[in-house]
Amino acid sequence: RTTRALPRRGLWVWEQTGPVEDLYVSPSAPHCLIFRRGPTTPLLQRQGNAIHQHDWSPGEFIIVPAGTPSFWRSGLPRDNIHIDILPEWLERAAGGRGHVHLSSRFGVRDPMLANLLQVLAASLDDNTGLHAGFGGATAQAGGAHLVEHYATIAASAEKTCVLSARQMRQLTEFVRGRLRAPCDVARLAQQVDLSPA
Repeated sequence: RTTRALPRRGLWVWEQTGPVEDLYVSPSAPHCLIFRRGPTTPLLQRQGNAIHQHDWSPGEFIIVPAGTPSFWRSGLPRDNIHIDILPEWLERAAGGRGHVHLSSRFGVRDPMLANLLQVLAASLDDNTGLHAGFGGATAQAGGAHLVEHYATIAASAEKTCVLSARQMRQLTEFVRGRLRAPCDVARLAQQVDLSPA
């Protein structure tokens, strides 16, 4: 069961069930939040080079960042709810402040996300779709919470003007020749044919 057909581009909720078996998941484009829905199970989980082993309980979630391969070995059948989030969608949820890096997490309890998941998963449980506006707003709230508590934001690099070696020599000679005289940005810029900006 999945919400992929609903008009919420960039964020999908789906249910995963399956037998007890090892599972390798190759790197994927979206970030993945996986909530345990079934009973507590022993779990060995690997993300990239990080390995974690614990008893995974209902309501706890695991974050697998986009592009991270993962391996799963559990003692009980799979009964999980997934939220797949495209990185671009999460960056929009962050208000376009820069590149959002979601961190790997293992077996986390977060009542806020658990409650939002219940709302998003309602369309799976009763076989109906949430109204697009309501579902979108709920998803947006979850995205903002993820950014605030489980991510870092790398600000977009601003364009800077870099002087060539020749321009630096010209300016150094100009300043050395006038160490005692006042010198403003406009005069320095003029020496290397740049605007003061």
